[in-house]
Amino acid sequence: MKLLSGGPRWIDQIAAALATVSPDATHVIVHDAARPVVAYSDIDALITAAEKYPVAALASPLRAGLVETDEGGNPVAFHSPAHYQNVLTPQVFSRAAFTEFASKKTELHPSRWTLLSGSPLNIRVGGPTDAVLAKAMLGLLPKPKMKAGLSPFDEAQW
Repeated sequence: MKLLSGGPRWIDQIAAALATVSPDATHVIVHDAARPVVAYSDIDALITAAEKYPVAALASPLRAGLVETDEGGNPVAFHSPAHYQNVLTPQVFSRAAFTEFASKKTELHPSRWTLLSGSPLNIRVGGPTDAVLAKAMLGLLPKPKMKAGLSPFDEAQW
């Protein structure tokens, strides 16, 4: 795992990361560090999806409707939340899809994405209030299931 930074815009950071991806890597996982609350089950589902799809991302339903506005901020149309979702991170890309995405510096067409149902606890922390909420949410996440050894000597087996 590598932590990278490469510019002021998200897509600039993606493009900068392309040069550092190991030639042996088959997939790239992109994560926004401001999203500290990711359920283990979401990560497991994403890794499983990576075996089947070239691009997969977590998504959660919207809780409220959207209003479309013009340049002056005036309402133009109202949209039901049933037709929209929040795209979350982490996201996983096959190496080929990541290379295409990063080198073009444009989003891949939506038809190429596979969306997985992500936990609504996966929020972006943008300030102190969000940080308090994220800390509380961390306490709500189920702990990963650990495989226990069959005997005390299993741990010593190399």
